[in-house]
Amino acid sequence: MTKQNMKKNKGFTLVELVVAVAIFAFMTALLLAKYGTFNQSVLLTNLAYDIALVIRNAQSYGLNVKSVPVVNGTNYSNDFSKPYGVRLSISTTGTPAANTQVLLFADLNQNERYDTGETISTYYLKRGNTISVLCGGPTGSCNNSLTSVDIVFKRPDPNAIMTGRNLINHEVPNLTYLEIHIKPTSGAVKKIRINPTGLIYIFN
Repeated sequence: MTKQNMKKNKGFTLVELVVAVAIFAFMTALLLAKYGTFNQSVLLTNLAYDIALVIRNAQSYGLNVKSVPVVNGTNYSNDFSKPYGVRLSISTTGTPAANTQVLLFADLNQNERYDTGETISTYYLKRGNTISVLCGGPTGSCNNSLTSVDIVFKRPDPNAIMTGRNLINHEVPNLTYLEIHIKPTSGAVKKIRINPTGLIYIFN
């Protein structure tokens, strides 16, 4: 075999091989990092839609003819008159903490507020996600920081009745704008916006 043929059949050098492996390792690490961020974003978006669905269920139950099920041991199966609502809170107290729960409730005393013993079902935020911010106001913007909010749907009015409590525990009634911020353990916050007509928007 001539020197010329040997030259043509020569493979990679050790330096070329090390560079190629380093580039491959870098691209793999970058892809895995981006996948984790993308996966977190997808899970957070799905969570926001799940919370929106709980609110939509309250709206559907409140505006349509649906009897109240057994609540706190009392059977209301023949009662079709009760409004339905959702309670949200940023409180970190309780086990699990209140800011990891979305309560679907029947407004049994029809005071357009959540009261203990009215819970029908509870949706839990998992994977370390929490309700970090509740804010709303009467003018279409977040004028008030809220610690909790009740969203009630009462026949025959199709509009949501939104009532919050502020940081000094004063009631903030007649909200026409509400934002719910969902915070993951890391990454961007996802926001849910609600107006009295029941329209629900999810955005960053």
